Amino acid sequence: MKPNRIGLTFNQDHITGTQAKDDSEHIAAAFDFLTDTRDKTPLVHAYLLGLRYRFMNDSGSGDRAIELISQARLDEIHDYRPTIQDVVAWLNVAEMVRDLPAWQTLESSWLEQHVQPIVDALNQPPEDATLLDGFWLGVLNIGAGIVLNNETIFAKGQEFYQLAIDQYIHPEGYLKGIVEDGDETVTNTYQKQVSGVAALTLMAEMAEMAEVDLWGMNNRGVTPITAATYTLYYYYYPEKWKWEENLTLEAVEPIMKTDGAFIEIVNRRSPLRAIEQLFEDQRPMFNVYGGGLTTLTHGAPAPRKKKRWSLFGN
Repeated sequence: MKPNRIGLTFNQDHITGTQAKDDSEHIAAAFDFLTDTRDKTPLVHAYLLGLRYRFMNDSGSGDRAIELISQARLDEIHDYRPTIQDVVAWLNVAEMVRDLPAWQTLESSWLEQHVQPIVDALNQPPEDATLLDGFWLGVLNIGAGIVLNNETIFAKGQEFYQLAIDQYIHPEGYLKGIVEDGDETVTNTYQKQVSGVAALTLMAEMAEMAEVDLWGMNNRGVTPITAATYTLYYYYYPEKWKWEENLTLEAVEPIMKTDGAFIEIVNRRSPLRAIEQLFEDQRPMFNVYGGGLTTLTHGAPAPRKKKRWSLFGN
């Protein structure tokens, strides 16, 4: 594991690609969103300030993000999954600004007194924790493992990711145990599907930024991209989603708008068919817990991988 020092879900290639496409309509819209910090929660404000530091070279914004980190309360668990998501988002902010001088005076105490204790506490799930909670705990462990430079915590997330690939992604893309649970009635199934696929996407992308390949894991070809592809299909054809009666486009559109920012990450990794209409309707895509302002970070095409030439032509 080689922790990066840019962001939990993006690196310098993402920044360079975005800056090269800053005249495109969707990137311009994302920059407009980035620079409007009115009426934002402290967490969202800090996250946007961190992005302004990284994508606009605005160190003053980075320093203001650090001030907000120092004021963040990470000591108490309220609702279990929302607390996990809050911690992950704050870790993402910290990763963006950790090369600034102001961070050096805060880093050690913040990680030791706030992050490590809450990560330890969240790794003791309540009795009523759900499988979806487990997905997000996997995100926390990979993210915290990177920020804390703790391979043991990182490995917990990596192990859960492998378990999810092997046991929970059906070849038809739905998440077993999340949208169906034996004889138990499951509600809000499409929203839970979106949240679960977002968690899988974040685990893989965070690990990728730490030079650990989780995207390449599969079980007979089934991967999170399988789940994302089918989730997109049911977005366009919600009446075919058989785990929730009377699901309509009017119902799935706000779910994707609120929780679907991860789809930009997936699309950059493996371009999705028929994604254009969703992007036209939804960009810029943003969820501080689900990858952030992903139209900015992942909306530009990935650079082509250089072909490796072999002396013997293999």
